Amino acid sequence: MTRSGAVPPALTSLVWCATAIAALLMLPWVRHADAEDSQPAGRLESGAASPGERFTPVGNGTVIDTQTHLMWSDHDNGSDISWPAAKRYAEEFRGGGFSDWRLPTTSELAELHRVGSEWKPACSPSGSGALRVVTPAAIHLSCYLLWSAEARGSEAALISMTYGVPGWGRQSISSLMRALPVRGSR
Repeated sequence: MTRSGAVPPALTSLVWCATAIAALLMLPWVRHADAEDSQPAGRLESGAASPGERFTPVGNGTVIDTQTHLMWSDHDNGSDISWPAAKRYAEEFRGGGFSDWRLPTTSELAELHRVGSEWKPACSPSGSGALRVVTPAAIHLSCYLLWSAEARGSEAALISMTYGVPGWGRQSISSLMRALPVRGSR
């Protein structure tokens, strides 16, 4: 920490690099579904929701969080995307006929991870070392790294939905990055 309380850029870069390397190398501390789980990690079918489930599919490509009243897209953009393109994608998204979509904050994405269940995204390699992501069952991600709204200089905030760990990355990177639009209060 600096005297002003800010995290030095070198330390921020180190944290981002460590998170990215761990995700890419699938080190042993990557969270996996336990073989002893009584039910395998999985997803609900589109449009299905358990009674009283917090994240309820609306049926028009959107999901409502019944606690925060945020409306989420039920899917990410589906391919690698830089932060400027992700921001534009979210702002131009028209899910459910609404036009006030945006990128979520890091804390909003962290909440998705906190209350989610574990499953394997399409971008994860196969085999026993496959990465898992944690999101509510009604929200599908094609990969595990999501851009968030916060930006500073040439960097933007992101979160690993494998670990639930936020970090910072250059706005120009796109590999494994996705955009998940949200609408509602910040």
